[in-house]
Amino acid sequence: MLRITNPNLDFTTTQTFGGKFLEPWIGTARSANHADRDNGPVSRDLSAVKYVCPEGLGLLHQWTDEGVSFLACSNLIAQMLHLETQ
Repeated sequence: MLRITNPNLDFTTTQTFGGKFLEPWIGTARSANHADRDNGPVSRDLSAVKYVCPEGLGLLHQWTDEGVSFLACSNLIAQMLHLETQ
């Protein structure tokens, strides 16, 4: 299961993701991203994400290319993003 919460702090939307970032929820995550980008800057907190499937990693790379900032993530996810960009 993937949890997505959207607390608005200081005119910036921070989406907090928790659980497993699996293919069945990629569309939901993508939709949440587009809805919140219309309201101003968006950042992601991935500190509670325990697993990312290949499709999820692709979406994280897409968000990086779009300028989305990541506030926090596990060492594993940080390493996956770094290794995939080399």
